[in-house]
Amino acid sequence: MPPFSLHTPGSLNEALSISDGLADSGQEFDWVAGGTDLLPNYKWHLNSKPHVISLARVSELSEISDTHIGAMVRLQDLVESDSVHPLISKVSSMIASVMLRRSGTVGGNICLDTRCFWFNQSEEWRESIEWCYKCDCGTGADCRVIPNQNTLCVATYQADLAPALMCLGASIHLASSGGIRSMALPEFFQEDGVTRNVLEP
Repeated sequence: MPPFSLHTPGSLNEALSISDGLADSGQEFDWVAGGTDLLPNYKWHLNSKPHVISLARVSELSEISDTHIGAMVRLQDLVESDSVHPLISKVSSMIASVMLRRSGTVGGNICLDTRCFWFNQSEEWRESIEWCYKCDCGTGADCRVIPNQNTLCVATYQADLAPALMCLGASIHLASSGGIRSMALPEFFQEDGVTRNVLEP
């Protein structure tokens, strides 16, 4: 796994302050919740960043009620909760295994990276066939799924929870130092596999 600096804020305000500081200094970073998707990607050297901000200690993101599910709520908590809609409990029970559900979070599941047969391989495998548009690294590489165009990545979204939440008309709330943005969940996603959502650094 490539080396990175891990930041462990104890509150949402502290997390946003850290992210602002990194962004202002031009340093790239990732957010990590349960790490069930991000850390395996890092092991495969897939778009790793020099800084990772963990939300594990941000307790205000773990709240759950009949109208609100925090980003750090564990997927297994949805399975066992009496507060959430039965559809959410049912869908959550079908995600991965109990072990992964005890680590994976709602926010992490919604923000899962897109996946592609060409991209989600070892670094050696990817180098043997040259780069693709998603892991371009400034090489001007083309999409391997739909060649001869380098303007759109068609890597697909793999998360399980978002479709069920959309069926129930869920909204998402995005926090930044500038305030909170709220939108219907479908508006959060984009068609491009590289910039897969409207989440800002």
